[in-house]
Amino acid sequence: MSASVRRVITTRPTTGDAAAGALLLLGLASAVLLFALLPTPAARLAIAGGALVAVLGLWQINRALMGIVDIVIALIVAALIFTQQPDASRIGIVVAVVLVIIMGIAGLLASEVIRTVYRRVTEYRHISDALTPIDATTGALKQAFGRDRLRSEVARAFRYQRSFSLLIGKPADWRGELDRRGDEGAEVALAEAVRLIASRLRNTDIISLESDRAIAIILTETTAEGGEYAAQHLQSALRSDNQMEMRFGLVQFPDDGVTEEKLISEAYDALTFAEMANMPMASRRELLAGSGTI
Repeated sequence: MSASVRRVITTRPTTGDAAAGALLLLGLASAVLLFALLPTPAARLAIAGGALVAVLGLWQINRALMGIVDIVIALIVAALIFTQQPDASRIGIVVAVVLVIIMGIAGLLASEVIRTVYRRVTEYRHISDALTPIDATTGALKQAFGRDRLRSEVARAFRYQRSFSLLIGKPADWRGELDRRGDEGAEVALAEAVRLIASRLRNTDIISLESDRAIAIILTETTAEGGEYAAQHLQSALRSDNQMEMRFGLVQFPDDGVTEEKLISEAYDALTFAEMANMPMASRRELLAGSGTI
């Protein structure tokens, strides 16, 4: 777990947060109490003015501007009270103005509390999402967890002197998919294709998401020849199920690399070669030979 994740998880409300919450409740309670004590049109005008300030506060307007707006509304309320009720006592006018100011302060405090709560809820949501290994849409591992599994597979294969293959796949014609299905439809079709691919893999194989709508497939204890057969099988399954077509780049451990970074790099190079040559699949050996599998 990273230091930033630990920091957010262990974050607790500060004394300032508690004080802001207490002052907010005090301000709202005072406003309600004053309204109860002064159930007059003047009090209702004050409530309306203060509520406007509170709403502006919830919109997180600059504090200095909020203070100016608060004072202006308080003066407007006082003027309205004086013009509508010339016989209103000075105490009543002062109370109404104070009520507006209290509501304005309550709005400012509410904006601070809501902003803090929203920020922390968002942080916790991001952390929860980051700590969940499975992508909910496709059922595949997320990229970071997929890379971890690849590192583990490299270590296991190296220890037991085994081979495995790595496929990197991408939609064969993503721009065409966007034109045919639209943005949302293309993303749904890609998710369906990934789920179909996952259903055709062995229990020991691993599928994960990569950036730019690519996927990585670890075929455990599988040679490059077996990887070619698996890729052809997956492409046939996609075509028979009327799913979007995928291109693949193929590498084999340890022939094409003995580290996670080298295998990923070589697999992407093979995929790029397949895309440029308009072929369904290419392996690193075919890339070096200058030809691809059709």
